[in-house]
Formats: sequence, structure tokens, C-alpha cells
Amino acid sequence: MMKRERLEQTLSGGNPDRVPVALWRHWPGDDQRAADFARYTAGFQRAYDWDFIKLTPFSAYMTADYGLHTQWDGDLFGDRTISKRRIDRSLDWTELRTLDPARGELAKQLDAIRLLSEALANDPDPAPVIPTIYSPLTQAIQLAGLQNVLRDMRSAPDRLQSGLNVITEGILRFIAELRRLDVAGVYYVMDAARYDVCSLAEYQAFAQPYDQKIWDGLPDKWWLNILSLSETLPMLDLAISYQPPVLHYDLSRDDLSRRRSQFDRVLGGGLTREHLQADSPTIGREAARSILDDMNNRRLILSASSAVYASTPRDNL
Repeated sequence: MMKRERLEQTLSGGNPDRVPVALWRHWPGDDQRAADFARYTAGFQRAYDWDFIKLTPFSAYMTADYGLHTQWDGDLFGDRTISKRRIDRSLDWTELRTLDPARGELAKQLDAIRLLSEALANDPDPAPVIPTIYSPLTQAIQLAGLQNVLRDMRSAPDRLQSGLNVITEGILRFIAELRRLDVAGVYYVMDAARYDVCSLAEYQAFAQPYDQKIWDGLPDKWWLNILSLSETLPMLDLAISYQPPVLHYDLSRDDLSRRRSQFDRVLGGGLTREHLQADSPTIGREAARSILDDMNNRRLILSASSAVYASTPRDNL
């Protein structure tokens, strides 16, 4: 099967020739320049022939232009660390202004997608491309830090919601630009939807309405939309209520027989970065066989539960 046919068969509950597979990683330093980011992403795809390409810029790319400062300090994932945040006082939320996707880091990401499409244009079996979008609450936590966001949820909710509205509008404008490009969907990161970040009631009040605006704003032609949850204490029942085509999280920590009875769409994951960081490829291969058996080779996209370490052995990939 061609990649798109394999994925569409999986999404529809059919029987593809095999389970789709995709891994992704960060590109430290190279993610600061659109041409280099596109070049090394394309090279990674050519080397391993994944069934789709999940673009993985540094995690704060959507908030950097609000005034966030980042640096790469040797993180094993290859991601950048936030060195200076934008929000200190609750009043700062009311001073945010909607970002222009034609400028700064957002424009750089759009350029990278164009360059990646050009680099892979002659591929006889092109891999669908999906960019990464961070949820409004995830972006708010990047801007202020978790403790400040929790403080403002409880003491200045109107100001926090003012900021969340601005962030949401910025995401929708970015999505409007993405519609012009050759993308198959988005990888939507809801890593703040976890019980060690906030309560379910707080998430429903300060995140779910904004998430819904994003989901409602996705064009019908995007057929490969993936909702991603944190590896730690994810709000799975809440995420299932969004009814995403693919729900991606750490499957190794879940009761999959129960989850399959709740969720009749596609699950993504099955491997951990530790499986892939092991001395021998055998460990990752055995983990893959185990999840394939658990899922009966259906309604599964085999991947890692997060970006793999930048130092992952090539043999394991």
C-alpha cells in the first residue's frame, strides 16, 4: 500500500498491509533556521521512510514571539529550555496581542513546511506532513510558568481568560495560513490535560472551550489530525470526548482492552524513548510486537509516546 492508503485504511478500521509507523525528534540548533530544519527533517524521512512526517520544532516556537526567551542547554530530547518568561503579573495577560503568522517563528515554521514539501516533491510515495500545534493552555504555561497560571486561575480568572482568548486567536490565524500549504492535519498537543497540572474542573473551565475552538477551526480536508497527551497522568476520558481521529499517548501505562471498548478510533504510541534508547534493537522490537499483539494489528499507529532522544542509536530507529 501507499502511505496515505495505509493510513486511511487504519483510520477507517480496515485491514492495511501493516500497521503505520512513525517516529520524530528535535533538531537542536538546526530548528532555528527554516532551511536547515526542513533539510534535516527531510533527511530523517529519507533515512527511515516513516508513514507520515510529524514536524517537531522547539516546543516554545508558538510563544517565542510574545517575548519568551529560549536556549538549548544540552537537553537529551534536543528541545530548547525557556530562560525568560513573558508573564509575571496577572495584568500581563491583558497586554498580550495576537501574533501575526507572517512574522517571526510562526513564519519560519511556514517556510520550513514549504521547503520540506519542495524537498520531497518527487517522492513516488509521499509521506503526509502534519505540523505541531500547542494548545492555548499549554502556551499559557510556557508564557507564565505553571504556578503563575494556577495562581491566576484562582485569583484573576478574567485576566487569564483574556490572555487565552488572544492565544487562541493567534492559533486560528496560524491555522488559516497552514490551510494554504500541503499538510494532512495537525498534531495537537494537550500536555496540560493532566491531573498533576490542574483539576478536571479547572481544565474544563480554562482549556476545553479554547481547545474546542481550535478543533472547530480545522478544515474538513485535513484527514490526519492527532491529539497528543502527556505521558504522566493524562486526562484520557476528557480527551476521548473530543473524538479525535487519533489519540496519542503512552499506551504502555494503560489498560488497552478497556480503552478499546471506550474509544473506537485509532490509538498512537506503544513504544517509549527508553525502548529506543536501549543498547540493543531487540528491546524496541519486542515492545513493538507486544503492542501489535495487544491491538490485534488494528486501529494502531506505532510510534513512541514522545519525541525520541536526539541521541537515539540509529540501529534502534
